[in-house]
Amino acid sequence: MVLNFSSKNIVTVDTSTYTFDSIWLSLFKAQHLQILFTPELLGPVNGPLILNTSYIETFLPGLVNRFGPDQPMSIRFATVQAPTAYFHPDTIGMIINADLTVYVNNQIAALIRVINTEGAITLTLESGNLKIQVQTLYIYDATLTQSEIGDLPLW
Repeated sequence: MVLNFSSKNIVTVDTSTYTFDSIWLSLFKAQHLQILFTPELLGPVNGPLILNTSYIETFLPGLVNRFGPDQPMSIRFATVQAPTAYFHPDTIGMIINADLTVYVNNQIAALIRVINTEGAITLTLESGNLKIQVQTLYIYDATLTQSEIGDLPLW
């Protein structure tokens, strides 16, 4: 038998939501389901353009009033419990509850809890590393738990 490694190989795996729920639980317990979005993380071109008070003001009114225009920002995304998995044809999804902490100049501007957020993901294996990429994310409910910028028009 000769294996051809010059083309992409596809592996089909039959699994259940229990398998993915177990993976999510392990990742959650290891604190791997959190990320701090910074201008540096988004790159030298997009980072400063997107993560600043003037741009995010559209989504979080009051930032410019409180902190001034074009101030650098970061946003921390952290799940507050292990996500649960679901399957649809050609889609692996997850339902999450998470905190979005918005920082301006290293000061907390707002803390938003997103509830029952649904995301479709793709999984790939690259050089032995499992890569999880979020394709879509729908936030169905959110609560403002802390704010330095006043009330926000959340759902």
